[in-house]
Amino acid sequence: MVLGVLGEFEPESLLGQAVRAVLKESQIQPLFANVSGPEVPGLVQEWSDQGAFGALVLPPLRADAARVAERFFSVRHSLGAANALRFTSSGVFGFNTESDGFWSQVADIAPSTALVLGAGPAARTACLTLLANGWKVKLWNRTLAKSRVFGAALASLGEVKFAHEADPSGCGLVVNATPLGARAGEHPPVIWTKAGPRTAAFDFVLRHVQTEFLRAASLRGLQTIDGRECLCETLALAVEAATDSKVNRMAIRRALGISADA
Repeated sequence: MVLGVLGEFEPESLLGQAVRAVLKESQIQPLFANVSGPEVPGLVQEWSDQGAFGALVLPPLRADAARVAERFFSVRHSLGAANALRFTSSGVFGFNTESDGFWSQVADIAPSTALVLGAGPAARTACLTLLANGWKVKLWNRTLAKSRVFGAALASLGEVKFAHEADPSGCGLVVNATPLGARAGEHPPVIWTKAGPRTAAFDFVLRHVQTEFLRAASLRGLQTIDGRECLCETLALAVEAATDSKVNRMAIRRALGISADA
């Protein structure tokens, strides 16, 4: 089976290791390419002509990939981006599995208010997913003006408020969708003393070890959800969408250092 891998592929990153693992486990022959946006349509046509099933799309070309798709699945959460393409006789189908990957990790938490930290693509995924599933959202970002612009785009989807501090009071979930925590010793300024005993903490930041954000929540006895779990499901769903074949999650979990019984 041949599958394109479109975008910045960094073999030693956690995402790169996970991609390599799923390609090997699924016996996929990859075609790697990181091109400029205008080159994406021609490359997709070339791969399709070569008999590839589809393409796995990595940053920064997900918006360009979405524009190539003639039909788009999961439109409600597509966000104008595609992390998977499937080539068919009827044309190119686009998918975005990020929302489903995130929801798979938080679906068991009773809807209430979520404190979402950040205003980038990860925050957008979290907010849209939560609002669509009955949650209210409280937004915090280091730049309040950016939060307000971001929040205005979400206002029609549900209740969105703005926070001057990363205060989890009354929140059932705290989502770190900022890059804070990618390096050891840094973390967003969450006021954990205001978190309730049933508050859960989710971190989009990917590290080989538990992030400071999750460690702080864990020390207070709170439920923690590692971003690697989300990446595992998001990637598996993306490859399944591109190939129309079932993916073994265990290979991805091993590559990400996630315990088999976690």
